[in-house]
Amino acid sequence: MDHGSPRKVVELEKRNCHRLNRCTFFQTEKYNRYGRKCTTKTNLFYCFSIICITRQGIWIYSFTLKFYSDGKDEKKHFQFDVLHQKNKLLKTGEAPIMLRVTMKGKYAEITMKRSILVSLWNQAKECSNGRSHKDKDKELNRYLDTVKARIFEIQRLLENGDQVVSARRIVDYYNGKREDSRTIVEIFTEHNNQCGKLIGVDFTAATVKKFETSLSHLQEFMKIFY
Repeated sequence: MDHGSPRKVVELEKRNCHRLNRCTFFQTEKYNRYGRKCTTKTNLFYCFSIICITRQGIWIYSFTLKFYSDGKDEKKHFQFDVLHQKNKLLKTGEAPIMLRVTMKGKYAEITMKRSILVSLWNQAKECSNGRSHKDKDKELNRYLDTVKARIFEIQRLLENGDQVVSARRIVDYYNGKREDSRTIVEIFTEHNNQCGKLIGVDFTAATVKKFETSLSHLQEFMKIFY
C-alpha cells in the first residue's frame, strides 16, 4: 500500500466497498491526507446496504459512511447513577432516591420510591451508609442492587434482540411499557425467509443471497449507531 498517496487509497477502498457490497474497514494510523505522519487521526469507512420494500418492488441502496476518531477517550456508552434529590426533600426530611440511565449522552430517570436522610447517603458508593437503622439500610442497599442488576439485564435483552437501545427505552421496559410492534430486523428476517421458500419460482438464489447480505449490513449498522 502506497502511504504517500492516501487519498487515492481512500477512493480505491470506497470503490471496492461498493463493488463487493460488504462492510469495509479502512484505517490510516500513520499518515494523514497530505501524506504526512499522523498518529492522532483514524479514518473508518463503513459500507452498508439498506432495503426498501414498496408496492413497486424491493430496492436496495448501498452507501459509505466515514468517521474520524481523535484517539481520545469517548464518553461512556452506557452508565447509570443512583442519586438522592436533596433539593426536593419530603415532609419527613428525607430525600427521594432516583436512578438515572445515561446512554450516548441522553438520559432517562426512574423513580425508586425510596427515600433517605441526606446525612446517611454515600454518593460515592451510591448506597446508604447509615448506622442508626442497620436493617433498614441493608434492605435499601439490597433493593438498589436488585434494580441495578435488572437494568443491566434489560440492556442485554434489548441488545441481544437486535432492537434499538436507548436510555428511554430501557426505562420504559423497566416500567412495563413495552412495544408490541416488530423491529425492522424481524420484518427483514421474515421477508428473507419467505423469499427463500420461493427460490426458483419468484426469486433466484443469488437475489436471496443479496437480501441476506443486506440484513447482515443492517444489523452491523444498528450495532454501531444504536
